Amino acid sequence: MIKIANIARVAGLLAVMYTVSLPGADIDWKAVQQSREMTAVYFEGEITLDGVLDEAAWDLAEPATDFIQKLPDTGAPASEKTEVRILYNDDTLFIGAHCWDSAGPEGLVVNDITKDFEVKDSDGFKVGLDTYNDDRNCFLFATNPAGGRFDLQSTKDGDLMNRNWNGIWYSATSIDEHGWHLELAIPFKTLRFNKDEIQEWGINFERRVRRKSEDSYWSPIPPPYFTSRVSAAGTLKGLKGIHQSTNIYLKPFISAPLLRRENDDWDFQPEAGVEVFKWAITSQLVFDATLNTDFSQVEIDDVKTNLTRFSLYFPEKRDFFLENDGVFSWGPRVERNRSPELLPFFSRRIGLTDDGEIVPTLGGARLTGRAGKYTIGVMSMQTDDFVTTPEEDDEVSELVPSTNFTVLRMKRDILSKSDIGAILVNKEVGGPEFNRTYGFDANLNFHTYLNVNAYALKTESEGGTDDDYAGSVHASWKDQFWDLKAAHTYIGDEFSPEVGFVPRDSMYKTIGSFGITPRPNGRVPGVREFNPSASMEYITNIDRDLETRKANLTMRT
Repeated sequence: MIKIANIARVAGLLAVMYTVSLPGADIDWKAVQQSREMTAVYFEGEITLDGVLDEAAWDLAEPATDFIQKLPDTGAPASEKTEVRILYNDDTLFIGAHCWDSAGPEGLVVNDITKDFEVKDSDGFKVGLDTYNDDRNCFLFATNPAGGRFDLQSTKDGDLMNRNWNGIWYSATSIDEHGWHLELAIPFKTLRFNKDEIQEWGINFERRVRRKSEDSYWSPIPPPYFTSRVSAAGTLKGLKGIHQSTNIYLKPFISAPLLRRENDDWDFQPEAGVEVFKWAITSQLVFDATLNTDFSQVEIDDVKTNLTRFSLYFPEKRDFFLENDGVFSWGPRVERNRSPELLPFFSRRIGLTDDGEIVPTLGGARLTGRAGKYTIGVMSMQTDDFVTTPEEDDEVSELVPSTNFTVLRMKRDILSKSDIGAILVNKEVGGPEFNRTYGFDANLNFHTYLNVNAYALKTESEGGTDDDYAGSVHASWKDQFWDLKAAHTYIGDEFSPEVGFVPRDSMYKTIGSFGITPRPNGRVPGVREFNPSASMEYITNIDRDLETRKANLTMRT
């Protein structure tokens, strides 16, 4: 029996740890964030992207400076000076920054310059743009002293990140005895924003000094959040009369394979098509189309080893599906490199068999974006007949008939950072064969740190049964000290979203976790923070028979 006195001692200890470990307790985070404003200056002319801010136009813009550390000395001024200026002309947003370094070029650390490099391993600079100024959506661009480039698109105030998104933008860097310098050029046609004559955007900058493991921000962000947390961003003013002009992107392909048959006959089979046709109908709505493509020219998947009996999740990397990918998102935030619990729509079900063979696509169209408080996603694709290739000698080929895939997704913003939505996914395989998934979801944010996600789904198929429902409620609280989660999920025995992703079906699942992050603030040499946590996972089948039970205790520093 647990004594009340012991409970009181634990509660008192937690209270003390909470009090002494709150980082930056002597600054008003919200007040500083609200005071962060800068102005973009219009100019006529061009900027030569060479990483040297020597054009006269740069002197017209007042710099953003006085960065504040997130780590290691949370809330303190950055140890190295950074100044950022912003210019724009009719077509492009220009960002220039001086990143002074007291150690000179010898102090800079660069470990990677590949596309989408690992930003935490190098000195670097990031800019996050909340172009809708809605505290939800972010375009993020990053570079390092050697000119590495990284970009992503995020939604849900940074909870959902699409790292495979690739925007059109340009950059250049230079290094001298004072540190390093950068120039970024981001065409307005790469971004999505409102059509107002006078614009105000959310904006933030991050500077990383790798040798000190120091992260500092212009608009301060406390742990455990990052640049994509646009609700903590400052404000960019001065943008007036900007537009995207003609915004059309075309990616055609042609192939001319010459095949040699067993009887030494040669077969010439040329093919042509359009892998992606992209048209920004408005500054907020994007139309994508594809014609007669097999999506063969795409980045290879990361290698994963499956040690479980459940399917692994591989993110979408085909260009056609990447623009505004977050429109079709579903469920609570998923940690990086983890598989989602359930997705009613998973685009990799289109154009690929279960064994990974490529199915030719006759054509498809996709409309995504925003209209006022609404987020809209509409897609329809038609695949061609396809005959599978046997993997073993005793297997026979199978015909995959021509199939239509249609998805309708809509979300409406409510409150300050919440939304409610609905989805319909329809698969038609000719004749009477079909599979449909439809449902509703809500993503609610309260008091900055409390997030509640709930959804209900149903599927229908030819000859389906009544037990074809799924639903979940997930709640989490994550601030500078507490990390708490609780969730309950039900997936019916006959729930079958054929265009979705369900690694484990027919179950009841309950999870809970408790974690704290005390920060010694210099009281323990070499340790910035502790992260003790406890978690529990309890899974049964539909008959309530126990299948999995896990309990974990961890300690990280």
